[in-house]
Amino acid sequence: MASVFSTLTALVLCSFFTVIFVGSLYIAQRNLPNSFSRNHPAVIIARFKGIAVAVVLSLLLVAAVCVTSGAFPAYLDTPYTSSDALRLTLRFVGLWPDGAILAAVQCLLVTAALFTGPIVHLIFCMDAEEPNHDGVNKGFRWLDLAPVLATGELTLIDWRNYIVGPAAEELVFRSCVVPILFLSGASRMNIILFSPGFFALAHLHHTYEYYKQNGRNSRALRNGLLIAAFQMTYTTIFGWLSTFLFLRTGHVSGPFISHVFCNYMGVPDIADVISRPLHQRAALLLFYVSGVVLFAFSCVPTTNTPRSIYWQKL
Repeated sequence: MASVFSTLTALVLCSFFTVIFVGSLYIAQRNLPNSFSRNHPAVIIARFKGIAVAVVLSLLLVAAVCVTSGAFPAYLDTPYTSSDALRLTLRFVGLWPDGAILAAVQCLLVTAALFTGPIVHLIFCMDAEEPNHDGVNKGFRWLDLAPVLATGELTLIDWRNYIVGPAAEELVFRSCVVPILFLSGASRMNIILFSPGFFALAHLHHTYEYYKQNGRNSRALRNGLLIAAFQMTYTTIFGWLSTFLFLRTGHVSGPFISHVFCNYMGVPDIADVISRPLHQRAALLLFYVSGVVLFAFSCVPTTNTPRSIYWQKL
């Protein structure tokens, strides 16, 4: 579509979303002792509150931009009602309820296809009693996820990693960033390629947290930078996937489910694959490659929907 404001304005707004997202985490915990880690219950609860404010402010800002920028006349016949404007705004941010469940299912199927290799790896190859490289006993633990969710027996860290974190990040970096870039006239390809940069930058603060918790010395800084570089790379790659799913389905529910799934699966343990006997290694690598191929051929037809404001006209 034709742009309703400049690229510079879009970049400033997206940068603002990133700043208030990260800033809210530290403002919320400003009265807590510096010795508390990010996993301390008081820190987690404080950050939940701070990030809720950041998400609401970001969504309200997107709504205000839609009202003041001339986005409505570009999509709605005049005269249009306030309910028409509300419907369009909710579609821009991916919160229109119609089709949300279907979008979640579509995106989960596509993401699971991409993770064919890691899923097979976990089911058939990892000893349930043997921790993986990050010290987490996965094995068949994923089979117990449904009853855990059903009973609500999640720790605060689980709530952060699998519910609040993914929801907040998708609402800000997909529901807010994508509409702003779209209204600036950016192409779908440019939105997919470059919008995850804001998402990746939002993880840079982990360098400071690692540095603070590990002695505040040069070694802590170096290791923190290495960790941040890895996280930014991984979050950029995931951001490409999540932004594509948001644009294709027009719903934030899909990227959210994909985000939860990826957080739970974690980074594929390639080191474990390579360390295994030749026959196991060959079989696993075949599943890993098959998953990428399956994703490549299924991602477009599986996410085909007439509801997305970003892929098809109203």
